Amino acid sequence: MFDLLLVLATATMQDTPALTTEAETTTLQATEAMTPGYWVTTSPSTDVRSGASTSNYPFLRVPAGTPFTVIGDAYGFAKVSATGPAFANTTGWLRIAPNATDRFTLSVDGNTGALQGRAEVLAPNIDSADFADAFRWVCILDDGARVHVLEDMHLGNGARAWKIQLPESAEGWIAREQLRAATAAEITAWSTPVFPASLAGTPTSPLADWNSWSQNRVAWAADTQQQVAQTAAVTQALEQLAAAEAAQIAAAEQARIEAAAAEAAALAAEQNYVNERLEALEALIAATAIEKLDSRSASRLVDAYQQVATEEAELHPALAHLAAFRASQIRLAADLSADRARIGSLQAQVRQSNTDLETEASSLNTVTDYVIQGRLAISLIFDGQNRPIMYRIEDPLSGRSLGYLEPSASLDLSSLLGQRIGVVGSMQFDSEWNVSVVQPDRVDLVSVNP
Repeated sequence: MFDLLLVLATATMQDTPALTTEAETTTLQATEAMTPGYWVTTSPSTDVRSGASTSNYPFLRVPAGTPFTVIGDAYGFAKVSATGPAFANTTGWLRIAPNATDRFTLSVDGNTGALQGRAEVLAPNIDSADFADAFRWVCILDDGARVHVLEDMHLGNGARAWKIQLPESAEGWIAREQLRAATAAEITAWSTPVFPASLAGTPTSPLADWNSWSQNRVAWAADTQQQVAQTAAVTQALEQLAAAEAAQIAAAEQARIEAAAAEAAALAAEQNYVNERLEALEALIAATAIEKLDSRSASRLVDAYQQVATEEAELHPALAHLAAFRASQIRLAADLSADRARIGSLQAQVRQSNTDLETEASSLNTVTDYVIQGRLAISLIFDGQNRPIMYRIEDPLSGRSLGYLEPSASLDLSSLLGQRIGVVGSMQFDSEWNVSVVQPDRVDLVSVNP
């Protein structure tokens, strides 16, 4: 279907090929069987009708040279799919009865509608301005379908109608004599995709362009390993710097302790006066490793020495000086202890960062062949009512469905909902439901960071 859309989208970006003698000789006669494929209108005004007869009203009118995809024929009319440039701006109607409003949910921005149950899409009647004349349906939407809502119209008495972008599943009918088979040149021209500038560029997700990402993975892994090596070098330098700083702090602390002890001995030798409170504090300090004091104990000791320094300031200035010096020493030891704790915390963070980087580098060398990768989500379509229960695997960036995963009694898939997973197993296309189904042998939680 994607290739077909590219073909038809290209037709709007290129000039319509001129009719050739070969094309004129291939105009379909009403009695001939039609071959599904590309066909072109020959009438200057061609009606696309809501049924296979002239009694069915037209919902689209196109000029000669407009391409269509024929998917069948009946009663002298060709059945065409609602794809290609002719249907780019075509709309349809969803009528909502007053007793069925709970089956139609409109998003907050009013642009997206969701269906709870099946609903018919009605074709507009371009020959009548009366809304009641639009009564022929051109497709049926299944339960859980989403539509692009262009207008939400209130019809009165609780009834409403959504004007929507016509779904690609819709079908129209064109008189067979107004069509001819497309030439080889026209098919070739329409089959050459021309992407708009907005679609140009390199995908950023390996899920969107896995082959390209896989080819560049070796260079990316080498670059990441170089970053790991650089981080390890920085980590080693930080550890050496922290060790040198710790040694310098310890040496300075020891020098201050020795100087304080010398000064205290000198002061004690010069005076016979004894301050019992100061002596008790000194005895406590002698029996305590001040570098291991907690902040609360250090603060209480500093306050006690400060009080002694205040009391002895006038009569015994030497003792007051000793007490003030000891308070300063304890305060410095507490600050140094806090600095050591901070350095230890930084070292632990650096080691943890190095461990994380080594783990990430190791994971680069582990490659698992997954049949599919994406984010695991609950399917609103395969819910066990009209269809079997299956999980949906979606593209994490666009939300597009990549495939469906069958539940397994041996795998706890519910705990992985909303996570990126990789599935080891087999994947097959289910022609009945028109989806790719994965039978899992193993489901891994993955994290891709290109």
